Amino acid sequence: MATLSSSEVTQPEIMKEVLQGLCRPVGGPALRSLIDAHFDDSLVLKNPLFSVKGKDQLYHLFHAWSGLFDDRVQVLDVATHGSKILCKVRHNLLLRPFHMAKHTLPALATDLLTVPFIVNSEIETVQTARGTRISSWVEDVSVYTLIFNLVWPTKLFNFWDFVETAVGQGIVVADQVASKGYHILQPMLAPHAERALQGTDRLLKERLGLDAGLHSASSKFWA
Repeated sequence: MATLSSSEVTQPEIMKEVLQGLCRPVGGPALRSLIDAHFDDSLVLKNPLFSVKGKDQLYHLFHAWSGLFDDRVQVLDVATHGSKILCKVRHNLLLRPFHMAKHTLPALATDLLTVPFIVNSEIETVQTARGTRISSWVEDVSVYTLIFNLVWPTKLFNFWDFVETAVGQGIVVADQVASKGYHILQPMLAPHAERALQGTDRLLKERLGLDAGLHSASSKFWA
């Protein structure tokens, strides 16, 4: 994906590209480039379930997100006014293993396994020496807002601030550890995994006449 001009982030069409690009499995360098081009170092993202701070944590959040889910993002609306951007986005989440196997699943099963939800976001931008950057991103998922406003006692909000920070940090740390572990183990595990999948493909072909293509499908993962 081409890097978008950071000075254009307040334009609705460019903001749509940013929102879609964050959830797209574009790879580490492309994701970092997208974040560096449009987000300020002081960025804070708050969601009813987690919060992260800074561009590095934002990278690990979306790197983990795109690894866990196939997310078909539909940007329903973007409105800008000065330094503020309001967005309405529909996420359609399918766990990555189901996405990888979707060619073997009935279309109805894939639809049933896909979880849709709508997120409203309020985004603030700042002017920096490098152009316009996103500095604040607050997400509102209606069902969670309803629960917290009507059911949860006020005293628990301070506790929830701690929980959402902990969840965000947990996602970031898990992605950091997984990335480091992958780079260490990949050269050792790849040859064994390749031979095992080739044998499985051969066995399925001989016994069931099934061309599963496990070896070719996994080559992208080990690359």
